[in-house]
Amino acid sequence: HLKQPNLPADRVFQVLATYEDAVLADLRRAFEGRCDQDKCIRFIALQELVAMLGYTPVPHSLAELLGEAARALQEQATGQDRTTIKVFEKLVQLLVAQDGFTQTEVAELKSAYLRFDLNGSGDIEVDEFKPILNYLGICSDPKVTREIEEELQMQQESIPYSKFLRLMRKHRAAEYEHAVALFKKYSGGDVAHGQLSSGGLYSVFQKLNLTLRPEVLLEVVQETGLPYQEFTFTNFWKILQFIRSHDGLRSQELQEASDVFAQFDRAGLGELPTRSVPHALRWLGYMLRKGTAERIDWRHEYGGR
Repeated sequence: HLKQPNLPADRVFQVLATYEDAVLADLRRAFEGRCDQDKCIRFIALQELVAMLGYTPVPHSLAELLGEAARALQEQATGQDRTTIKVFEKLVQLLVAQDGFTQTEVAELKSAYLRFDLNGSGDIEVDEFKPILNYLGICSDPKVTREIEEELQMQQESIPYSKFLRLMRKHRAAEYEHAVALFKKYSGGDVAHGQLSSGGLYSVFQKLNLTLRPEVLLEVVQETGLPYQEFTFTNFWKILQFIRSHDGLRSQELQEASDVFAQFDRAGLGELPTRSVPHALRWLGYMLRKGTAERIDWRHEYGGR
């Protein structure tokens, strides 16, 4: 075998710049092939382009990234179905810079990562990845996590933040694919045209190991103006994000829980000692049976706090 000479740094940068220019040129051509007479593309076409880049086109995240791109350009948002080439190119820059996540998602992931980095080393242990998923309220169904768990079994060292973000991207892609398959199964259609009945919606949430209570669904519908009988894939994702952001609770229940938490968090540290949790739950009207608190593995699920 012939030994390949090492490339100087300036040559490496030149090759990378040439590659990036070629990718952007391909994207521009793909954009132009999908735009309307006003040189804008619809949201569904934007999802296709994002998928071409290797990112998961999650509806709510993509919509938020569109807003971020418009604000960065100091342009007024023109709606999801009116994306210009200028906003699209800025969107691509944000996708690369933020590992495919929105600014809000990056902040949430960073906060969770630091919470489980108990010794402040900048790494987390392999066996803490699944507890982080539980902490974030993200689907930990074996169908979704199997490939990642197999990769983690081969991981001998701890997980740095950069790899954590890559794993979360891979998890989101698997979760999205799983959700799409469930949506198609229970709607009888595809993502673009299928609709879930309320019964189908409950079934999908059950398969995702998430609880959707009727009163919570009613609140989501009222707050977002969604139809109550039929749900598109985009509407399904809106409901999913509401459930996760509210931990399955109604807004009033979430506020009551937050107030009680603040009452028992006397030091103002943003966390409760494990021994205080049963007392806080009783304050909310939930009674743990004798010995139940001792049997709960608080550390495994929530980092011990």
